Amino acid sequence: MEKPVAVDAPGVRSVLASAAEAKQKNLAVGVGLQRHHQYSYLETIKQIHDGVIGDIVSSRAYWNNPGVWVRPKQPDWTEMEYQMRNWYYFNWLCGDHICEQHIHNLDVINWVKKRPSGFRAGHGGREVRKGPDFGEIFDHHAVEFEYADGSRLFQLLPPYPGLLGQRLGARPGDEGDGGPQRRDDPR
Repeated sequence: MEKPVAVDAPGVRSVLASAAEAKQKNLAVGVGLQRHHQYSYLETIKQIHDGVIGDIVSSRAYWNNPGVWVRPKQPDWTEMEYQMRNWYYFNWLCGDHICEQHIHNLDVINWVKKRPSGFRAGHGGREVRKGPDFGEIFDHHAVEFEYADGSRLFQLLPPYPGLLGQRLGARPGDEGDGGPQRRDDPR
Protein backbone atom coordinates (compact mmCIF):
# COMPACT_ATOMS: atom_id res chain seq x y z
CA MET A 1 0.00 0.00 0.00
CA GLU A 2 1.46 3.27 -1.10
CA LYS A 3 -1.08 5.86 0.03
CA PRO A 4 -2.03 6.75 3.59
CA VAL A 5 -5.28 4.96 4.38
CA ALA A 6 -5.59 5.75 8.06
CA VAL A 7 -5.07 8.78 10.25
CA ASP A 8 -4.12 7.09 13.52
CA ALA A 9 -2.29 4.03 14.86
CA PRO A 10 -5.40 1.86 15.40
CA GLY A 11 -6.50 2.59 11.83
CA VAL A 12 -3.07 1.69 10.45
CA ARG A 13 -3.07 -1.58 12.42
CA SER A 14 -6.54 -2.41 11.08
CA VAL A 15 -5.47 -1.80 7.48
CA LEU A 16 -2.28 -3.84 7.91
CA ALA A 17 -4.28 -6.71 9.40
CA SER A 18 -6.71 -6.59 6.48
CA ALA A 19 -3.80 -6.65 4.02
CA ALA A 20 -2.24 -9.65 5.81
CA GLU A 21 -5.57 -11.51 5.74
CA ALA A 22 -5.97 -10.74 2.03
CA LYS A 23 -2.45 -12.04 1.35
CA GLN A 24 -3.22 -15.33 3.15
CA LYS A 25 -6.21 -15.75 0.83
CA ASN A 26 -4.03 -14.97 -2.21
CA LEU A 27 -5.85 -11.68 -2.69
CA ALA A 28 -4.42 -8.20 -2.99
CA VAL A 29 -5.36 -4.92 -1.47
CA GLY A 30 -4.51 -2.19 -3.95
CA VAL A 31 -4.48 1.28 -2.48
CA GLY A 32 -2.06 3.63 -3.96
CA LEU A 33 -0.65 6.19 -6.20
CA GLN A 34 -2.43 5.52 -9.46
CA ARG A 35 -0.13 7.48 -11.76
CA HIS A 36 2.38 4.59 -11.55
CA HIS A 37 -0.19 2.54 -13.49
CA GLN A 38 -1.22 5.20 -16.03
CA TYR A 39 0.35 4.72 -19.45
CA SER A 40 0.80 8.44 -20.25
CA TYR A 41 2.74 8.96 -17.02
CA LEU A 42 4.80 5.81 -17.47
CA GLU A 43 5.86 6.93 -20.95
CA THR A 44 6.52 10.56 -20.03
CA ILE A 45 8.55 9.73 -16.94
CA LYS A 46 10.53 7.10 -18.84
CA GLN A 47 11.51 9.81 -21.33
CA ILE A 48 12.44 12.18 -18.50
CA HIS A 49 14.54 9.44 -16.86
CA ASP A 50 16.15 8.77 -20.26
CA GLY A 51 17.37 12.39 -20.25
CA VAL A 52 15.20 13.80 -23.04
CA ILE A 53 14.97 17.19 -21.28
CA GLY A 54 18.11 16.92 -19.17
CA ASP A 55 18.09 17.31 -15.41
CA ILE A 56 14.93 18.67 -13.82
CA VAL A 57 15.90 22.01 -12.29
CA SER A 58 12.47 22.93 -10.90
CA SER A 59 9.01 21.48 -10.74
CA ARG A 60 5.53 22.50 -9.80
CA ALA A 61 2.49 20.58 -8.70
CA TYR A 62 -0.95 22.18 -8.57
CA TRP A 63 -4.24 20.75 -7.44
CA ASN A 64 -6.74 23.39 -8.51
CA ASN A 65 -10.33 22.47 -7.87
CA PRO A 66 -13.31 24.08 -6.22
CA GLY A 67 -13.72 21.27 -3.71
CA VAL A 68 -15.67 18.08 -3.24
CA TRP A 69 -19.16 17.25 -2.07
CA VAL A 70 -20.74 18.38 1.15
CA ARG A 71 -23.58 16.24 2.42
CA PRO A 72 -25.98 18.42 4.43
CA LYS A 73 -26.65 17.20 7.94
CA GLN A 74 -29.96 15.37 8.22
CA PRO A 75 -32.16 15.64 11.33
CA ASP A 76 -31.78 11.94 12.13
CA TRP A 77 -27.95 11.91 11.86
CA THR A 78 -25.72 12.00 14.88
CA GLU A 79 -22.66 14.24 14.75
CA MET A 80 -20.57 11.09 14.21
CA GLU A 81 -22.64 10.03 11.21
CA TYR A 82 -22.48 13.54 9.78
CA GLN A 83 -18.68 13.58 10.04
CA MET A 84 -18.37 10.07 8.60
CA ARG A 85 -20.49 11.07 5.58
CA ASN A 86 -18.36 14.20 5.13
CA TRP A 87 -15.06 12.50 6.04
CA TYR A 88 -13.05 14.61 3.60
CA TYR A 89 -13.46 17.73 5.75
CA PHE A 90 -12.39 16.27 9.10
CA ASN A 91 -8.69 15.76 9.81
CA TRP A 92 -9.29 12.82 12.14
CA LEU A 93 -10.87 10.96 9.19
CA CYS A 94 -9.03 12.35 6.16
CA GLY A 95 -5.72 13.81 7.30
CA ASP A 96 -6.31 16.89 5.09
CA HIS A 97 -6.35 17.13 1.33
CA ILE A 98 -2.59 16.93 0.86
CA CYS A 99 -2.61 13.28 1.98
CA GLU A 100 -6.01 12.59 0.45
CA GLN A 101 -5.61 14.08 -3.05
CA HIS A 102 -2.44 16.04 -3.63
CA ILE A 103 -0.20 13.17 -2.56
CA HIS A 104 -0.61 11.83 -6.10
CA ASN A 105 1.01 14.90 -7.67
CA LEU A 106 3.74 15.07 -5.04
CA ASP A 107 4.47 11.40 -5.69
CA VAL A 108 4.87 12.02 -9.43
CA ILE A 109 7.47 14.73 -8.85
CA ASN A 110 9.34 12.48 -6.39
CA TRP A 111 9.16 9.70 -8.98
CA VAL A 112 10.58 12.03 -11.63
CA LYS A 113 13.37 13.05 -9.24
CA LYS A 114 13.93 9.40 -8.13
CA ARG A 115 13.91 10.46 -4.48
CA PRO A 116 11.74 12.15 -1.88
CA SER A 117 12.13 15.83 -1.22
CA GLY A 118 12.81 17.71 1.96
CA PHE A 119 10.49 20.39 3.27
CA ARG A 120 11.64 23.97 2.94
CA ALA A 121 8.79 26.37 3.77
CA GLY A 122 5.05 26.65 3.43
CA HIS A 123 1.79 28.09 4.61
CA GLY A 124 -1.89 27.32 4.47
CA GLY A 125 -5.22 28.36 5.84
CA ARG A 126 -8.95 28.66 5.32
CA GLU A 127 -10.24 31.32 2.97
CA VAL A 128 -13.08 29.92 0.85
CA ARG A 129 -14.38 26.79 2.56
CA LYS A 130 -15.35 28.20 5.95
CA GLY A 131 -18.06 27.28 8.37
CA PRO A 132 -19.26 24.08 9.99
CA ASP A 133 -20.01 22.31 6.68
CA PHE A 134 -16.31 22.27 5.88
CA GLY A 135 -14.95 20.75 9.08
CA GLU A 136 -11.46 21.90 10.01
CA ILE A 137 -9.25 21.17 6.99
CA PHE A 138 -7.31 23.94 5.32
CA ASP A 139 -8.65 24.96 1.93
CA HIS A 140 -5.33 26.20 0.53
CA HIS A 141 -1.64 25.41 0.86
CA ALA A 142 1.52 26.70 -0.76
CA VAL A 143 4.67 24.74 0.00
CA GLU A 144 8.21 24.77 -1.32
CA PHE A 145 10.25 21.57 -1.17
CA GLU A 146 13.97 21.20 -1.85
CA TYR A 147 15.77 18.14 -3.20
CA ALA A 148 19.31 17.07 -2.34
CA ASP A 149 20.52 18.37 -5.72
CA GLY A 150 19.23 21.88 -4.90
CA SER A 151 16.25 21.74 -7.25
CA ARG A 152 12.89 22.87 -5.91
CA LEU A 153 9.28 21.74 -6.08
CA PHE A 154 6.62 24.41 -5.77
CA GLN A 155 3.24 23.09 -4.66
CA LEU A 156 0.01 25.09 -4.78
CA LEU A 157 -3.44 23.96 -3.70
CA PRO A 158 -5.97 26.78 -4.12
CA PRO A 159 -9.75 26.16 -3.95
CA TYR A 160 -10.83 29.22 -5.88
CA PRO A 161 -13.60 28.85 -8.47
CA GLY A 162 -12.62 29.58 -12.07
CA LEU A 163 -9.00 28.42 -11.90
CA LEU A 164 -7.57 25.98 -14.39
CA GLY A 165 -8.16 22.33 -13.69
CA GLN A 166 -5.67 20.11 -11.95
CA ARG A 167 -2.17 20.47 -13.37
CA LEU A 168 1.09 18.80 -12.86
CA GLY A 169 4.40 19.81 -14.32
CA ALA A 170 7.91 18.46 -14.02
CA ARG A 171 9.84 21.11 -15.84
CA PRO A 172 11.90 22.86 -16.93
CA GLY A 173 14.87 20.67 -17.56
CA ASP A 174 18.27 22.11 -18.24
CA GLU A 175 17.99 20.89 -21.86
CA GLY A 176 14.29 21.33 -22.55
CA ASP A 177 10.79 21.60 -21.25
CA GLY A 178 8.29 18.85 -20.59
CA GLY A 179 6.27 16.82 -18.19
CA PRO A 180 2.90 15.19 -17.85
CA GLN A 181 -0.04 17.52 -18.23
CA ARG A 182 -3.55 16.71 -17.19
CA ARG A 183 -6.22 16.40 -19.86
CA ASP A 184 -7.99 19.55 -18.62
CA ASP A 185 -4.94 21.74 -19.15
CA PRO A 186 -5.84 24.08 -22.02
CA ARG A 187 -2.27 24.30 -23.35
